[in-house]
Amino acid sequence: MIYLYLPMLEIFLSSLLFLVLLLILSKKYQFLIEVPSDEIRKIHSHKIVKVGGLIFIPYIYIIHLIDSEIFKVITITSFIFLFIGFISDINKYFYSIIRFILMILIITIFILTNNFIVNDYNHEIINAIFLSSPLMSFAFAFLGLMFCVNGFNFIDGNNGLLLGVSALIIVNFILYIDNQANEIQFILCSLLIVMLPLFLLNLITGKILAGDTGSYFLGFFLGATSIYLSNSNLLNAPLIACIIFYPIIELFISFWRRLFIIKSNPFDPDNLHLHSLIYSLIKKNSIFKNKKNLNKANSLTSLIILVSLILISFEIYFIAEDIGYLNNFFFLCLIYLTIYTIIYKIQKNNY
Repeated sequence: MIYLYLPMLEIFLSSLLFLVLLLILSKKYQFLIEVPSDEIRKIHSHKIVKVGGLIFIPYIYIIHLIDSEIFKVITITSFIFLFIGFISDINKYFYSIIRFILMILIITIFILTNNFIVNDYNHEIINAIFLSSPLMSFAFAFLGLMFCVNGFNFIDGNNGLLLGVSALIIVNFILYIDNQANEIQFILCSLLIVMLPLFLLNLITGKILAGDTGSYFLGFFLGATSIYLSNSNLLNAPLIACIIFYPIIELFISFWRRLFIIKSNPFDPDNLHLHSLIYSLIKKNSIFKNKKNLNKANSLTSLIILVSLILISFEIYFIAEDIGYLNNFFFLCLIYLTIYTIIYKIQKNNY
């Protein structure tokens, strides 16, 4: 593993250089900037660089350092999603329905050409359902990857939230693998150190976001990694579900909320995500009513959610196995739904 430390450092320094260049270029090229607006999902009170996900570009060098052919394909496909996200960030006419169709095509091709399905769900009933036919197996893998790409995109916007959640997922994967697969650990550790500077800058200053560029990349990469870890018997599927539950449940709840509660197009953005509701409650406090302090309210929202997810990680590590990982997954979803419902009603009553 020692011989890989130098390439890991090179990738990190290259990404750091990309970050600096991006901040410099954003002062000259306005298409890299997002200005404050009244759009329902825009909460920033100052100009921000909206394509911070470009710092992942040097990470493509990883394909020259690893032997795993499937991870090379995963990485290349992730960069295709990064490109789609970048176009989305800089072109407001790149509509969500077009992106959705492209996602369907790319994920379908990826699954079919690599036979990339879950081989074992570590549960007798679920195996009987989703391993009963090739179509069912394809459907689960397809929906899983779609949920990850879009779920990660849903939690982008608040300072540090997307990158913090992604970092927690990666750290959990590394801990559970526990030296069983050095190459996978190298891949995940490299990704973690690449995103660290962007995460800190995003969380502390709020001057740069990963954007669709970063969220699409991370969503596909970590979604595909989840399936790989399950098929390699490095982690079982219900445990993975517990680790990545937050962006998935956020997408699931958002879809049904838009479709049945507010009766809107499920592709249209809204400001009723859990992090949006928490942010709205926090900024009502007199401390944050000053426009200059809205950025602090934004970061505080992310910290509240990230600390909660860290506590959940401890719960998964020490308790979940005893009650069953699948039971724990449903327990986490129930907790999320309860908290969301309470905060949603509080926010609704305030208007």
